[in-house]
Amino acid sequence: MSKLLQERWMRLAFAPNSTTVELNEAHPNSKIYDKCQDGWKKKPGAKRGAKGSCIPEADESHHDETDELQEQDENFMGAIAAAAADGKDEVEIDGEIFPVEMEDETVEAITGEKPKDSVDEAISRWYSLINEDGFDKEKKDKMKCNSPRRLRKGEPGHGEKSKVVKACDPGSDKESIVKFGDPDMPIQSHHADNKASFRARHKCDDKSMDKDWNKAGYWSCKEW
Repeated sequence: MSKLLQERWMRLAFAPNSTTVELNEAHPNSKIYDKCQDGWKKKPGAKRGAKGSCIPEADESHHDETDELQEQDENFMGAIAAAAADGKDEVEIDGEIFPVEMEDETVEAITGEKPKDSVDEAISRWYSLINEDGFDKEKKDKMKCNSPRRLRKGEPGHGEKSKVVKACDPGSDKESIVKFGDPDMPIQSHHADNKASFRARHKCDDKSMDKDWNKAGYWSCKEW
């Protein structure tokens, strides 16, 4: 076969509508495929050297769209998880702002990292480190040891508890801010029956300053 004829034959063999290709020494990896009908497309075999199959072109495009949507979802979830791991409250994705709302376990599963506290939580945690139950050192120092008083409006615990005391351990220099008492339950220790009932329910006779100096129950019993 002349060189010119060989070149023409190769062009025909590899044309888009060709049903076969030539197997020769020049093309050892060439495969012979059957022609797929209109609307179908050749899908290579799963293993090397395996014969391919024909699949509907519509199905392939559907799979492509599904894969693309799945990839977009994974990217979106990944961005949310990464923002949560950094302690952010919101994140910008494709020009839109999204709130960062994801369970800690999900964040750790996606990123491999435990989520950091958000800015507000970090500030709150920092504030709690330099304050004891919301009472800063200056206010705490001005309070008298073991002298209960009513919680003032604006103080931490107001509306939840009725009184506060700077409890001081009689056997050491330990101090603790203790809030106690139900703000909706007035003390009626002047009524013998009420007093006896309260002290019995809370086992007040079993409480003492030595072991319960920093417990709300002890200070409530003292009021009764």
